[in-house]
Amino acid sequence: MIALSPASKRGIFHTLIARDTKEAAEHKRERDLDRIEQVTMYRCLECQDLYDDEEDAIQCCAPESDVIGLHDQEAPTICPVYGQDFISARDAADCCLWKDIDATTRWRMADQVDAGAPWTQVLGVSA
Repeated sequence: MIALSPASKRGIFHTLIARDTKEAAEHKRERDLDRIEQVTMYRCLECQDLYDDEEDAIQCCAPESDVIGLHDQEAPTICPVYGQDFISARDAADCCLWKDIDATTRWRMADQVDAGAPWTQVLGVSA
C-alpha cells in the first residue's frame, strides 16, 4: 500500500471517485429518461377535466349551441331553469327538468314548446 498525503488523497477522490460517481449518476438519469416520454394534456378550465385531444377539451363545457352549431336562421331554445342555449326543446327540457318530471312528460312539453308555446305556459307557471 502506498502512503499518500491527505492532499493527494483528496485530489484522487475528487478526480477519480467523484467523477465516476457523477458519470454514474448521469448515466442513470439517461437510462431513466429513456423510460419516460413527455405528453401534452389539455385541461378544461371550467371543470378541470383533462383531455388528450385539444378539441375535446374545447367542447367540454361549451354551451350546447357552440358544440353542435345552429344555422343562422335558427334561434336556440333555452333551458327553462338555467337559460342555457340548446338546439332542441327536448334537449333543453332534459337539461334540468329530469329532476322533477319523467321523460315522456318532459318530451311532450318540449314538443309543445317546439310548436310555439312558451315554457311558462307549458310548465304552468306565471311570469
